[in-house]
Amino acid sequence: MSRMGLTVEAAVHSDKPAVRVFRAIRKWVEKGDLPEGEHLPSEQELADRFGVSRTAVRAGLKRLEDERWIARFGRGRIVCARKQRTPSILGNTVLLLSTRHMPSLPAHWKTTGWQIHVELGAQEALRLAGAHVLVLQPQELSVQDLAQLIEQRPKGAIAIASDRIADPMRQAIEHLKRAGIPVVLHHEWEDLTSFDRVRSDQASGAAALTRFLGARGCRRIRRVWSGNWPADRPPQWLRQRDNGYLRACQAAGLEVLDAIQVAPHEFPGLRGEALFEARARFLAGYLLEALNGPAPADALMVASDGALQTVFAACRLLGKEPQRDIAIVGYDDYWSDLAEAGRPAPRPLATVDKENPRIGEALVALLNDRIAGRLPEAPQERVVEPRLVVPAEPATTDSLLHAYATGRSDRPVAGENDPHVGIAS
Repeated sequence: MSRMGLTVEAAVHSDKPAVRVFRAIRKWVEKGDLPEGEHLPSEQELADRFGVSRTAVRAGLKRLEDERWIARFGRGRIVCARKQRTPSILGNTVLLLSTRHMPSLPAHWKTTGWQIHVELGAQEALRLAGAHVLVLQPQELSVQDLAQLIEQRPKGAIAIASDRIADPMRQAIEHLKRAGIPVVLHHEWEDLTSFDRVRSDQASGAAALTRFLGARGCRRIRRVWSGNWPADRPPQWLRQRDNGYLRACQAAGLEVLDAIQVAPHEFPGLRGEALFEARARFLAGYLLEALNGPAPADALMVASDGALQTVFAACRLLGKEPQRDIAIVGYDDYWSDLAEAGRPAPRPLATVDKENPRIGEALVALLNDRIAGRLPEAPQERVVEPRLVVPAEPATTDSLLHAYATGRSDRPVAGENDPHVGIAS
């Protein structure tokens, strides 16, 4: 039957617009008004015909795709063959693409500051929602593998990349998106504006650290950025940190000082303590002018807690005792997992908890909103606010007894009692 012969029955009052679209088109297919292989009318034609928004049409079409009544074909959609309509378990399965290379959570990773907790937070949110999760390694996926997955019409996909997106991950998410599978992304290195994405508010975290140091009387705050990236192409998260630092310095009347960019460097043949000492000496060369020059810094802000041990050692090589002669703050809040043989965990004056489990939950919420048709067509970005954390000093026996008796934690959160050092938008 021609498209003009497709009839729309009166809507049941309780039907949501997307449900009306789904039921009507399914009936057209069941009755043969839309035969196998027939192209569907455009989204705009359907919206006009049903008197609903294109958002409602897309939601109805997405459900028809999930149940394999229709399929994407080029820029439009066609009716699937009857034999293709066998329900697939992937219809209630979310693909989780991860660049993590380790099979499980290491025993010493006790805090949620590690990137893996974004993935774990997403998996828990999906479990609570009653969805299956299929974890995939993009570097092991062939084009044929992707085609088989797409044919089974998974519910959606979540991609988590902690570094620059390599070709296998990029290929996977682009294939899925072209096939009409909803994809949401957690990635903070590049501006991938063509995907729905969730990120941490890095600028807010850096601004909170700067305000915290300023409240302690620090006036010359230097950023120490060390990582494997070209100096002229820093990652997106680092640019956002710089913006947060700049904003907070300007608001507090502090001098904005250049960041200390530490170049990547290999130390072939060195292992263990020898490697650690070589890295500390290498870093000390970058910090010499900043700590012992004519206008020395009184505070250092490092890119991540993982750099604290080396920064502490470099400061000591230059005659500066960390947290006595020079204030040092971290980021990511996993410093307490970094104790090494002969070295205690490097306690920063403050650090930032990115709330990784909440980022995972936000990815699932964004994916659900996309699947349900509650979002505009343009890719959406959601930002998760981090939390400034001020680690307590090592507790004495008396203070532990007091905490036990009163129920007070020995690890206060900045801003709990002082509104001036909390994170502001």
